Amino acid sequence: MTSDDVPLRFTDIRRAIPDLSDRLLAERLRGLQAQGLVEPAAAPGAPGYRPTGKARALEPALGELERWAHDWLEP
Repeated sequence: MTSDDVPLRFTDIRRAIPDLSDRLLAERLRGLQAQGLVEPAAAPGAPGYRPTGKARALEPALGELERWAHDWLEP
């Protein structure tokens, strides 16, 4: 997502994932909140979201998964 200091606004996330509908994005964000992976946070001009400590703890594993994908999957 982003650093602790700058939460991502809904519109920023939507722009980063253009094929995802607003409805589905909102649903996914609610699910991530329910699992304790994101939390609402004030963002400039609009409500935003930031990863929790629980989500940040996944970063090393996700980085390894990304590395594996680059090595083994077609672009």
